[in-house]
Amino acid sequence: MDESVIFTTEQNALSTSLYSAEQAVLRQCSTSSRNSAVRVGDKYLFVAQSNKALINVYNISGAHKRETVEQRLPTPEVITCLEVIQNRYEEKSAISDFELPHLLLGSTDGGKIYCWELNSGALLSVKQMAHYQGITKIKSFMDGKYFITSGKDSRVIVWQTIDFVSNNASEPKPICILHDHNLTVNDIAVSMTHGANMSTSGAKLFTASEDSTVRCYDFSFLRGDFRKNRKSQEQDQKMYQPRLLATFTFPAAIEAMSLDPADRALYVGTSEGLFSLPLYYTVKGTSTVANLAQASGSNRNKLYSVVISGHDDDYKKLFSMGQLVCDKLISTPVTKLELTFDATTILVGNKFGRISVVEIASKQILKTLQPLTTADTEEDAITNIIVTTVNNSRQDSILEQHQSNKNVQKLPVLQRVVHDKDHAKHEVWYRAPETPEFSHELESLPPIADFEKYMDSIRSEETVFLTTETTSQVKNVKQELAPASHSDSQEQQELQQELQQVKSAYKELRELHESLFKEHEQLLSSMK
Repeated sequence: MDESVIFTTEQNALSTSLYSAEQAVLRQCSTSSRNSAVRVGDKYLFVAQSNKALINVYNISGAHKRETVEQRLPTPEVITCLEVIQNRYEEKSAISDFELPHLLLGSTDGGKIYCWELNSGALLSVKQMAHYQGITKIKSFMDGKYFITSGKDSRVIVWQTIDFVSNNASEPKPICILHDHNLTVNDIAVSMTHGANMSTSGAKLFTASEDSTVRCYDFSFLRGDFRKNRKSQEQDQKMYQPRLLATFTFPAAIEAMSLDPADRALYVGTSEGLFSLPLYYTVKGTSTVANLAQASGSNRNKLYSVVISGHDDDYKKLFSMGQLVCDKLISTPVTKLELTFDATTILVGNKFGRISVVEIASKQILKTLQPLTTADTEEDAITNIIVTTVNNSRQDSILEQHQSNKNVQKLPVLQRVVHDKDHAKHEVWYRAPETPEFSHELESLPPIADFEKYMDSIRSEETVFLTTETTSQVKNVKQELAPASHSDSQEQQELQQELQQVKSAYKELRELHESLFKEHEQLLSSMK
């Protein structure tokens, strides 16, 4: 298994491998805004061009990748950010030309949000003035049920995807708006350790801003279908407002952020370097391990200040003062971050057009990636980094061989006018997936090939097992066990008595805790 890395600068784009010397320059690619490139399915790469109302499409599928532009998709205006909403149920087929995600989201420097259906190219909706200024990032989560936007107006907004594709005449309205930051919000991240039900999964939202702060919110406010509860939401805005759990201040403006897939650590890139913030913070010299993103307890809505680790730090004293001692992995000004598949290394893009592959445990730079160009890249900052795993298995090679024999099908053109959902035809170009060749090989194996023959072989094996003498120490169900001795029964009685004492003590402690909690609630209500 290998990992493919695609990164763009303000003037160049490169597709390379993390563990080999393979490199390919994507031609005619120029993008100056971050988060303006996105991988679409297993085959395509969409890159929004700077100062042009155009999206370049590149073919990056395995051995058939091309350096030239596969297709150009005109847009109504210049797009600065891109995001795709994947299909919830995807099956691998032998045809990849139309294995496209469901929706393509694009934003502009004026704060608009465009929503296209990729299989038809229809423009489903346009949200005017979603942000007062330019949008810096679009992030979908919960299988595309929701998505988040951050902007230069220091706001973070949560949207429901169905509002952009439904037949309602009204414009999409946000679920909630966060106003806690004071400057541009450059990056957002949602924890991956959540289930299907947001209200009980404990998902977290992290936002990073140029005001040198990272804020952590509890995302349990999304309860069921928001549209059904919109009237009650207007009556009580606080009901659907996420809770601010913690605020982390850093010594410099934050440019990028990356969250560990298991929520173990947060990697924050600033103009002064890259910081590693453990979310399960261990106070050295003590047995204390604090969950900094905990939804309850003393950590709720708490302010932490991040300081660089030193040799003579008193961790216990600093933690009592709200200061966290963190490691600084690299001192280069950071513009973009991306973790690898196993989260042991991190790709750090800087403003000089280079990417440093840093091993997190040792803080060592393993290798450096940079564009293959002779032009001056001193101010050619990294704008996008996309890391994907590449499986060179036999099944994938069969798929690629099958796909190479198919005619290349162009993507539908992105429409400029909003689709009339009530009267206009909604035509979707789609080819039913073919069965890959390797699935036929599976059909030749038992029990799929001949189930009756497979069952006959199982019966014969069972007959041989029953008729053959076997020696085993496993006791049969009907066999009576030897009676327990007097000493064993006395020991069991003593253990049962101790267990009853522990249960009674626990019951008394529980009753005491409940009474104290009720007194605490009464005291809080009287203070209000």
